[in-house]
Amino acid sequence: ENAMSVYPNPTSGSSTLEWNLDNHEIIERNFSKTEVILIDPDGREIRRIPIHGICNHKQIALDLNGLPSGIYLLEIQSEQGITLKKFVKQ
Repeated sequence: ENAMSVYPNPTSGSSTLEWNLDNHEIIERNFSKTEVILIDPDGREIRRIPIHGICNHKQIALDLNGLPSGIYLLEIQSEQGITLKKFVKQ
């Protein structure tokens, strides 16, 4: 079962990253060490989004305007490990 989801997928401009309550509690306890990394189709890191300061939410908005079309990855890093989510930018 996936604990996190990205929607809409595919997207043309913005998406939402959402996690379930169990992951939310983990992120909230360890928010200072949790971040989301946006990776382009060539495997390059193009943006880091720290979770601290927004840890009281179960979702964050991802502004993808200006990015070229392609398959991207969101890498969520925390003390519990790394989770990868793939999405398509149209």
